[in-house]
Amino acid sequence: MRNVDDLLGQLDPVRDDEVARLEERIRAQATEQRGLKVLLNQLEAPSEVALSRLEARVASTIASRRRQAGLVRRWAPAGMALAAMALVVGLTWTPTPTPVSAGTLPLDGISQLQPLEDVVLDYGGLGEATWDGKVVRIDWDEGTLTSSVTPKQGIDLSVHTREAVVSVVGTAFTVTRDADGSHVSVEHGVVAVDCEASGSVTLRAGEAHTCGPVSAGQWLVQIDRLFASGSDSERIRTSIRRGIRYSAVGDPLRGELLARDVQVLLRDGNRSEAAAVAQQYLDEGYTVRAQQLLPVTEVTP
Repeated sequence: MRNVDDLLGQLDPVRDDEVARLEERIRAQATEQRGLKVLLNQLEAPSEVALSRLEARVASTIASRRRQAGLVRRWAPAGMALAAMALVVGLTWTPTPTPVSAGTLPLDGISQLQPLEDVVLDYGGLGEATWDGKVVRIDWDEGTLTSSVTPKQGIDLSVHTREAVVSVVGTAFTVTRDADGSHVSVEHGVVAVDCEASGSVTLRAGEAHTCGPVSAGQWLVQIDRLFASGSDSERIRTSIRRGIRYSAVGDPLRGELLARDVQVLLRDGNRSEAAAVAQQYLDEGYTVRAQQLLPVTEVTP
């Protein structure tokens, strides 16, 4: 207690002007809050139709985003805040106006876009929508995109990610893109999914499919997750081989993939093959882990 008393005695006393500024700030905040309450009290109560629409929209959004990992998570707080605000003030969710029959708009954040009368896009992430007549193309970079298309209206809609092309004529489906690839799920109707790495597949209502990564960086993230979860060596090495396929000699990511291969081989006691991969790492000119891997190459077969 003595040390605390000594410390408190060394603190400078609070000045009167600081107290006055603090009191003024508290009064200003109280005034602002009273003004907000007055404004909210003047708003009309939301109609039953508006509440039903909002409830359905929130439920759909939550269901479609359960599969998201890290990248899209940054949009979730904003979406819940928007939903809460709409419940309070009675706002209905209105699509972004699109007065022309052709155009291009960036998709950034959480919102809704209706490029055509028969197409509604709900999104949370990053991308771009382009439409001309009844042809709609979405280039999707990250996050979750849910598309609803009125059947039998001749709409040609496609979603393009780095890993896949999803094509549809009259259905509702969701595309989520993250570090593990592009995940496609179908609510109703039929969609054709063309995965760059694994070919084409047709999905019907209730079905889902994932198009795996097509870059060394994506595979490296997935491999580190497999290591962390204690996955079996064969699965890890299969992922390493797929990642190496998307890298060229000299690519630093390729060097990291080779180093992970040495790591899993040593973990399994396969020192001879580990030595060969470590030598490949050095022969391809990588240096970041050279001091760690050089002793591995000296193992006698």
